[in-house]
Amino acid sequence: MKTSRAENPSGGRIILLPDMGGLRGDYVSLARHFTGTGCDVVAIDYYGRTAGVGPHGEDFDHEPHMAEARRENVLTDIAAAIAYLDTFGTGPTYTPGFCVGGAHALYSGTVASEVLGADLAGVIAFCPWIGAYGHAEALPDDFISALRVPMLGLFGGSDEAVPVSVPESFEAQLTAAGRPHEIAVYPDQPHGFYEYDHLGETGHTAAAADAWQRLESFTKA
Repeated sequence: MKTSRAENPSGGRIILLPDMGGLRGDYVSLARHFTGTGCDVVAIDYYGRTAGVGPHGEDFDHEPHMAEARRENVLTDIAAAIAYLDTFGTGPTYTPGFCVGGAHALYSGTVASEVLGADLAGVIAFCPWIGAYGHAEALPDDFISALRVPMLGLFGGSDEAVPVSVPESFEAQLTAAGRPHEIAVYPDQPHGFYEYDHLGETGHTAAAADAWQRLESFTKA
């Protein structure tokens, strides 16, 4: 885990769930960036059990470790992060995630509070990839209807890994189930558009800025 404390704390907490590459330097930077919401942030390392604790270098080969990944371990890690954040004080807790981390975020919003040790205030999914990986099976098509907390979903309209049929299905199911949600699809944006903007690639600034504004509003609601 990597912890970043907010300079102007709001009392909220964020548990940041990286993409398949795990806790690399980019996500350490994103953890600091997310403190701009006023939340204290803990970024989780999926591969600490097999690759050792601490952020990994840019040359880190995550695939052998990803092969051993299990979704239930991520829930255990989220519960541990919540318990750790409780040492600084309690407050509303959000789980934003990217790619497979987005799927983990959504999944964490479907489990009972006893599993995590606390109720989540909301889940935030950037381009969530809900397919199988490692020992984790693909999430069922209707898993989203079991969501217990508010959800913010941020998708790229040109995402080849997560086609627009995914947010369309989420929208239909969440509306039918009466679950509070907000879904934004950004035309012409690829998978990982938010991270790309953070890394300085051109063409993603407007979409990333809008996504950040939505995220700030969501965590302050």
